[in-house]
Amino acid sequence: MQWLREILQAKGIEMTDELIADVKKELPKYLVPKTEFNNKIAEIDNLKGQIGQRDTTIGDLQKKAGTVDDLTQQLNALQTKYDTDTGDLNKKLSKVQFDSALDVALAGSGAKNTKALRALLDMDKITFEEGKLGGFTEQLESIKAENDYLFDGAKPGAGGIRHGSSIISSDDAFIASARSGAGLETK
Repeated sequence: MQWLREILQAKGIEMTDELIADVKKELPKYLVPKTEFNNKIAEIDNLKGQIGQRDTTIGDLQKKAGTVDDLTQQLNALQTKYDTDTGDLNKKLSKVQFDSALDVALAGSGAKNTKALRALLDMDKITFEEGKLGGFTEQLESIKAENDYLFDGAKPGAGGIRHGSSIISSDDAFIASARSGAGLETK
């Protein structure tokens, strides 16, 4: 408070005990001590630093949020592609299974020419469910009734041997060779 006395005396104001008491009473209402002021400045600087750090963190989170959105979009695109590809592959697999089952059925039908028999089939009426062909047998019986010349075994030739074939067919020789190679008994 010495500084205030010096200022007032320089202006010609006499310091009385009553004036000093009034100043001490009123001064704290309008002024804060220097240490308290410095502490408040330090606190403000600290808070400004925290705000800056918060802003940096928010910026980083916004960048990451943008990245998360991008990753989510990429994931959704990949999931859609995966679903489409899986559907396409399942369709192709079903087609291959259907074609294989039909080829086996055609081979077992006794037809001389399976391509010709396949051409006579109405493919829209043949179904494939749980590994079995539906509608094939009915069509095969109808085709056999109308076109018996397309099938083996309808009428044996003279002497019991068909022309152009031997006693052991090439299929029988192949099967015997395969059984022998596998270490199985040949018939």
